Amino acid sequence: LQTLPERALPSGWAEVIKHALILDPALLAEMERNASRLRALDRELTPQIIARSSAIKGRLVEEDEKETLGRRTILNYGHTIGHALEAVTGYQRLLHGEAVAIGMMGAAMIGNAVGVTPAPLVARQRRLLSSYGLPVSYKGLDPEAVQQAMGLDKKVSGGTIQWVLLEESGKTVVRKGVPQDVVQSVLAKLFS
Repeated sequence: LQTLPERALPSGWAEVIKHALILDPALLAEMERNASRLRALDRELTPQIIARSSAIKGRLVEEDEKETLGRRTILNYGHTIGHALEAVTGYQRLLHGEAVAIGMMGAAMIGNAVGVTPAPLVARQRRLLSSYGLPVSYKGLDPEAVQQAMGLDKKVSGGTIQWVLLEESGKTVVRKGVPQDVVQSVLAKLFS
């Protein structure tokens, strides 16, 4: 980890934060308490946190190896907007974790707008992502271009996006049919 380029570490922490947000409130609290130690790659704590995160993903993949049960869907938290952002920027400007961090903020804002995600959790997520050096918006992009790219994502079914939203830390819900005006409003806040 110490040999990675400077931007690569926060990008990796984005996935760890995602796992904590969707399934492990205790891990989330630990990441909040220990941000400076983890960013400094504390030799004792860092391997423990990475192992916990890897176990979360491993467990989900094992439970739904062929993606037939829908359980793995929650791993897409932040990825709907994140993948679209990567596509619109030509896969050149942002690392995957940076795009996912922005996507997680978008998903949290959408969740809040539709009455699923409490405002304090949106703020908590913003603080945590920022404390790991991750972006929470990306100004200067056309929100319409991002929305069009979202429609091309492999997770879109029958023209409908499945949104992974947080009800609380460690608890997700998958929603279809989020109103377009809500999505457009959030994308405008994230990108323009």
